[in-house]
Amino acid sequence: MNDIELLHVKKVLRLVPVSRRTLFRWIAKGVFPEPVLPNLWRKDQVQQAISMAFSTKEGGTGQNVTATNGLTLDEKES
Repeated sequence: MNDIELLHVKKVLRLVPVSRRTLFRWIAKGVFPEPVLPNLWRKDQVQQAISMAFSTKEGGTGQNVTATNGLTLDEKES
């Protein structure tokens, strides 16, 4: 069975350095995935959204995506 890892909104906002309000606007527009539970996102969906934002279509590589603050999806919250 696959274990689904969840990310809290605080971790998502560190990975996607925008305001909470902007994040929820993106969700309303369908640009970012909806949380599976209040303030909790599936890690794989967040990773996919970030990768798509930096895809080759947009001029990025779509690989090894790291937030502008240096955090990666594999780092544990402190």
